[in-house]
Amino acid sequence: MRAPDRVIVRLFGGLGNQLFQYAAGRAASIPSGRELVLDPWHLATLNERSYALAPFRVAARLANPRDIPRCLRPEDGRRPSRLVRSLRRRLGSPGITVCRESASCQSPELLPAPGTMYLVGYWQSEKYFVDQEDIIRGDLRLRKPLTERNAAAAEELGRLQSVALHVRRGDYVRNPEANRYHGVCGIDYYERAIAFLEDTYSDLRYFVFTDDPEWVHAEMHLPIPFTVCDWNGTHEAHLDLNLMSACRFHVIANSTFSWWGAWLGSRPGKDVIAPHRWFAGADPARHPTDDLIPSSWRVM
Repeated sequence: MRAPDRVIVRLFGGLGNQLFQYAAGRAASIPSGRELVLDPWHLATLNERSYALAPFRVAARLANPRDIPRCLRPEDGRRPSRLVRSLRRRLGSPGITVCRESASCQSPELLPAPGTMYLVGYWQSEKYFVDQEDIIRGDLRLRKPLTERNAAAAEELGRLQSVALHVRRGDYVRNPEANRYHGVCGIDYYERAIAFLEDTYSDLRYFVFTDDPEWVHAEMHLPIPFTVCDWNGTHEAHLDLNLMSACRFHVIANSTFSWWGAWLGSRPGKDVIAPHRWFAGADPARHPTDDLIPSSWRVM
């Protein structure tokens, strides 16, 4: 008996990337009512990451080995050679359409395909899922109630003229390849964003979210007082994401994590500032960001 048609999404990268991949797959699955299946097998093999969507109310299940044809699986914990990957693309699998994201796509859309769709890509644009925005937002609510400290912080951030300011360092600093490709946002970017906000709004309170709070405390000398939200652990990124979404204003880094913190925010008068330089060492022609930043956000 043939398996029912599904939408299968390959997951790789950290929480922000997995959220994009989930949202694109969810939006593709809704019109046809197909089951959404998440393929986590490449996370540890290629990215040394783990599944990060468990805290959310995602409407999908994790794949089992029977869901993924051998031609689409990683091999023995090693990345297949370029030749093997090329042959697999050509051979494919009966009944499965592999949809690969185009690096040069300027107006992204996911066209429905017959049978089972297997999505491979970053899908870093709300245009892939904006038509299903209300459903996506519902799916990305947390399953468990907040801890007392996080609940109190969320209430405070939702009441104040709060600014979520994200400083991404981590592998952008430690990993030479990531540093060359992404780079980090300089202090001057944050100073320009703060100057704009201070000239435009009043009674602002700044809250810094970062994967390197020690560096922020020691090195980040900004022209305003700020609070570093450093009480959640490294495996509690979803809690920081929830707090960021409670803020009214956002100064994001070149990071999909803070992109989602800003996108999930729904306060009236929300204002989001994003860096002009998203990829430090990437060819803009091959890695355009036109569709990455929503048109309502400011770029500096």
